[in-house]
Amino acid sequence: MALPEQGVLLYYKFVTLPDPEATRNWFERSCSSLALLGRIRIAPGGVNVTVGGSMESLREHIDAVAGQELFQGCDFKLAACSRPMDRDAAASCGFDSLSVRLVEEIVTLGVFPSPSLANAGKHLSPEQFHGMLDQAGNLKQSNAVVLDARNIYETRIGKFCPPPGIAFLDPKIRQYSDLPAWIDEHAEQLRNKSVLMYCTGGVRCEMASAYIRSKGEEFENVYQLSGGIQRYLEAFPEGGYFHGKNFVFDHRISVPSLQDKTVGCCYSCKSPYDDYTPRLRCSMCRMLVLLCESCKASVPYLCELCAANRHSSEPVESGRDKCSKLRILCLHGFRQNASNLKGRLASLSKKLRRTAEFVFIDAPHELPLLYQLLEDETRREPTAQPHKKFAWLTDPDGPKASTQTWTPVQKSFDPMQYQKQTSGWSESWEYLGQVLADRGPFDGVLGFSQGAAVAAILSSLKDAGLIDIKFVVLCSGFVSPVLEQQVLGGLIDCPSLHIFSGKTGNDRQIACTESERLAGKFRPGSRMVVRHDSGHIVPTRPDYLEQYAEFFKKFL
Repeated sequence: MALPEQGVLLYYKFVTLPDPEATRNWFERSCSSLALLGRIRIAPGGVNVTVGGSMESLREHIDAVAGQELFQGCDFKLAACSRPMDRDAAASCGFDSLSVRLVEEIVTLGVFPSPSLANAGKHLSPEQFHGMLDQAGNLKQSNAVVLDARNIYETRIGKFCPPPGIAFLDPKIRQYSDLPAWIDEHAEQLRNKSVLMYCTGGVRCEMASAYIRSKGEEFENVYQLSGGIQRYLEAFPEGGYFHGKNFVFDHRISVPSLQDKTVGCCYSCKSPYDDYTPRLRCSMCRMLVLLCESCKASVPYLCELCAANRHSSEPVESGRDKCSKLRILCLHGFRQNASNLKGRLASLSKKLRRTAEFVFIDAPHELPLLYQLLEDETRREPTAQPHKKFAWLTDPDGPKASTQTWTPVQKSFDPMQYQKQTSGWSESWEYLGQVLADRGPFDGVLGFSQGAAVAAILSSLKDAGLIDIKFVVLCSGFVSPVLEQQVLGGLIDCPSLHIFSGKTGNDRQIACTESERLAGKFRPGSRMVVRHDSGHIVPTRPDYLEQYAEFFKKFL
């Protein structure tokens, strides 16, 4: 029997969501029921979606989303393609599971406050964008410039080649949040010009174009390619002014035009090459490195930016004596796993990559796989491949994990369930002791939700000499009954950073009063509290990052 045709679906929508968590739950239910895998980011200001599955399921998902009033007008980019070659290939780009996360912004420009999208550059259809290049080229000495808003690893394998006389600006940025600084530094090249911006699928040009236009009247003429390179190649299959391949963020890695030109080259030997399939990464900054088959044997890998900045050619090693970074052990929340938390902290770890190394582990208690039936019990059992879920503490009267199959439940989410999670500490403590011995030493422990409750328990053992850490970071934490048993009246004497929502109702899983009560268990002189205006997340806006950095620099 032939397998159903597979595909990939990409889309985004900037729209104010009245209830981001309810939207997250809707997307998780919808995509799970259709066995879709990939990444979905939900923010108060919109959604950003990259998912794969059968073409039938993807079309069904498009109909469901388009039927929602909030998401009418979405530009759905649907392409037929084969499945990932293997599980490793799927995992490398987030296509081995479904990840639906609440974030602050669906795309982070790295400036605060974020520019108003009402001031974004005018959208040009692929035909209009192409026509402006034609027209500017005919003028020979044009006042137009073409600006590539992508990261350097994307620009290596494909780019627009405008007609002679039109300036082409390639910022060669390591990450998107570096773009505002480049724009500030090169403002004279954009002043009083018609700026034609493009990126992979269009989403990054929205904020970047608004940021340029926010600089004043001399920066008004900013345009963005609607739908990005993806839509341009559909309109101009032979490539038009775009040469090479379009880097994409799913298992396809890149999409060529019909001409399939190779414009990239091996960083080492400079021979023509544009294959990112091996997904080699710089040993310093973890950026993708383009090395041909002959040269990839050279270890460690270095990207051109790290090499140009004269970084050491030695890869970062673990251990306090060999690494100037802080090593932080990260503990996930209840019914999550190491991969879930790694995804939640991806933006944070990227922005603190020069300061900290984050190490993620699974908890020792495996949980049953549950899905909630709707009132009419019509919800289909999820058909996605089960991924194990874990906990540090469990409810002694709760369901036990037996087989890795889905179990339906009729109960809705109990926001007070963490008060019943009192079992399993002895096994978790034994397991964590082994992790500390085998993979340590660690400078600190970071915990999220139930992981924060457990990190607090660990910090209470510091005075007894049972654990050697310098600090703890507690995100959306609460006071576990196990901690109440450990700390009999005294305050915990361990430097602590507490990150949680500062307003009742924002975090719908752990009330801010619970996180405040946990902060009260630590000595005031050595604790730092960061209250944010978001939900059950770790925010990474610049104003919050400055506060985190202030805490971490005490231990570097």
